[in-house]
Amino acid sequence: MLDYPCGWDGPAGFRTVQLPQGVWVPVVEANGRRVALLIGSSADGRIALAFDSQGTFTTGVTLNSTADPLVLSRHLHGGLVTRSWWAINNGAIASSLSVMEAFSDK
Repeated sequence: MLDYPCGWDGPAGFRTVQLPQGVWVPVVEANGRRVALLIGSSADGRIALAFDSQGTFTTGVTLNSTADPLVLSRHLHGGLVTRSWWAINNGAIASSLSVMEAFSDK
């Protein structure tokens, strides 16, 4: 993950998560210091996001190339930001997610 200085008291980072077709992949681990999370997709197919690897394509949050990214902040969304997130790719080819996280040092 690349770290960037930001306007809060902790680091922020950006990375890419590769998603093979039909396999649950961890996107972010649970972290009580996370204050913001952005997950975006450029996939032509549908990406499903869930709190664990037990979901299906029809549960959780769905992303695709025409959808806005999932943007969460601890201030507005509470514990959703600090939970672990998993993704599964329902597209015809492998894809990837862009993930940006921001953390507090407190």
